[in-house]
Amino acid sequence: MPAKKGIEDAPVYSMAHERQVELLSEALLREYMHKRKFTETLRVFDEENPRGSDTITSRALMSDLMALKPETQKSMKNDGVETIMEMLCCLRVQRRMEVEELKRRASAEVPSTPEKTKAKKAKKAKKKKDKQKSLSKESSDKQSNREKGRGVSEFHKFLESSGSSSDGASSRAEDGDGPGSVAGKETNLAGDRLWGDDEGGSQIGGKLAVSLLTALCSSASSLKNYTEQGFSFDQDLEYALVQWKRGPDGIITVVQAFVCAFFFKGSFVDVQRHQRHCLLRSLTTILCGVQPSPHLICLVDGSVTADKPEVGIANMTVLRKFTTTQEIEDTLCPLLEKWMQPKGSGLMCFLLSVMLSAGIEAITSLIGSQGSRLIDSEGRCTVELVRLLLSDESTTSTALDDDDVLGELSIGMGPSGPVCGYIVSDHGVPPSGDNRPPPRHPVWLLHHGDRLAVLFLKRDNRRQLEQRKGAGVTISTDAFFYSPATHGQGEIFLTLTTRRTGDANQHSERSDSFLGNAIHSITLWSDGDIDWNGSEPSF
Repeated sequence: MPAKKGIEDAPVYSMAHERQVELLSEALLREYMHKRKFTETLRVFDEENPRGSDTITSRALMSDLMALKPETQKSMKNDGVETIMEMLCCLRVQRRMEVEELKRRASAEVPSTPEKTKAKKAKKAKKKKDKQKSLSKESSDKQSNREKGRGVSEFHKFLESSGSSSDGASSRAEDGDGPGSVAGKETNLAGDRLWGDDEGGSQIGGKLAVSLLTALCSSASSLKNYTEQGFSFDQDLEYALVQWKRGPDGIITVVQAFVCAFFFKGSFVDVQRHQRHCLLRSLTTILCGVQPSPHLICLVDGSVTADKPEVGIANMTVLRKFTTTQEIEDTLCPLLEKWMQPKGSGLMCFLLSVMLSAGIEAITSLIGSQGSRLIDSEGRCTVELVRLLLSDESTTSTALDDDDVLGELSIGMGPSGPVCGYIVSDHGVPPSGDNRPPPRHPVWLLHHGDRLAVLFLKRDNRRQLEQRKGAGVTISTDAFFYSPATHGQGEIFLTLTTRRTGDANQHSERSDSFLGNAIHSITLWSDGDIDWNGSEPSF
């Protein structure tokens, strides 16, 4: 059914989520009993649940709240389904049957190849091989006959020509004009990012391991909580990463923000497969944001222990010289099995991959003054490390022309703007909004001292909220708050209410907490209300 004029002004849109559900449930029951002529039951229901000014009486409003499209309703009415409640039940059954069918197809065994077909293919391949062998022999015989006609003088000329060419190549290499010189120039241009020539990867080596550790931390003891941390998901919250010990918050939470950006886009059947896919996209997006050139991106594989980190890092294998982003994803995919081990070296492998991709010189320039590190003396991630991982944000906090960190992997609002927002407190100064474009996904990384968390929407309805706010409608939406460091507490549900644009008579009560000020620094809720539903975290 087409939405009636003025439906967007209905008061139910500005109510809390629980109240919306209550009113909608009553309306669906009333419509069902009315259509089915359960008159007496409806009368008793109205006595127990008196109608009021908030009561939903519009079928169009119910359809809009349940996101039931007009064409869907028309099709179901033709099949004899009259009430919205029955339509919703039918849709639920249809979707479940579709999912069951997809699961059945996914688990079905691939039919084996018949023996006759196998024999036929083998015979055909043998025939083709014999033909190629015969042609090769004929070509070899002809070449041998031609060689027999050549004189000894020709052979000596060939040797002399080869010798002079070899001498020339040798002299050019010594003068710096040969291939060796080109390789040297390429190595100088790439700095410390390129080493080794093996296609299967090469070891980092002791010298580079020392350079990495010097930029990373001042003491090996600071890495204790980093060497036994992988990218593992929580059993209860499907999207949530788990952090075992405090310290690597700045790495795990940044990756968590990217996972939240991708996790709620579209539906999925296999949870574990979807988790791996979102993690793969997140890690690849971060790496390509740190180093836009695929040729200079490095992937590290191996294990490292806290007692002798320099030895473990030196023996780690590095894969590099990729040509495309897809090649990076294809290489990273099998590595995830190791990186996702709960208490493995996955986090260290990723961190070293980021550092090698950026380059030691770039890392040194980022941390600035002598004695500074990416991890402080207490084992906590510094703001510089967080900004490095956030790609676009790592260059400047007020950039207006930040490019997409990974165009072919991004989904959401458009090609511009960072993947997620970043709100950080600076030496006790309350956070405030900046001039950067809004994030492509409704995800914001909150950073206060050594604590990090993710604020996000599971459904990106920001455009709808802006439109209704501009139309003078006060509207509430559900938001979620999660911190991997406190995964035992689960996610926290909060309600954010927008206020009418230009409404000078109403001002939200400002919070003294970092979280309240951080949320108010987001333009959409700059003058809105925050309801933590009784569970505001201490941050």
